[in-house]
Amino acid sequence: MRKAIAAGLLALGFLSSCSNDGGGSEPPSIIGTWDAVELQLDANTATQDELLASDFLRILAARNCYILALTFEANGEATAENSFDYLDLSGLAVGNFDIPCPTQADADSGTYTYENGVVTITDAAGATSSVNVTLSGNLLTMDLEGSVFADQISGGQLVFRKR
Repeated sequence: MRKAIAAGLLALGFLSSCSNDGGGSEPPSIIGTWDAVELQLDANTATQDELLASDFLRILAARNCYILALTFEANGEATAENSFDYLDLSGLAVGNFDIPCPTQADADSGTYTYENGVVTITDAAGATSSVNVTLSGNLLTMDLEGSVFADQISGGQLVFRKR
């Protein structure tokens, strides 16, 4: 079950992301590397698995351990690096939430566009997905409600911070 949550977060992260370079009057840019730092959920409607995934992401990010990173290049290339398959959750069974930061990651590549608050990703297999995003300073907030990710996370927002 925990691996399913991690796989869902991977899909969420790879298929979207953005942020503002703070470049004055220039339009916001998503070019750069972004780390997933928070999964914001409504505690009244989120499932236990979703709340657990949110907790894991928060705990790890607080220790500067980022298990999902997205890089958007100026040439339209996008890369997602994730460490979900390398999380050691064995201590959870005995109440140990000191999850070690993985040292390995898997990478996936594709292309992207960003227009009018929507990021569209085309993966290596040619599948295309879009998600609404909001840029604020060095944060990108991805709206999961009604997105292509609704089957993995029922709603909420995934927040990324620019490195």
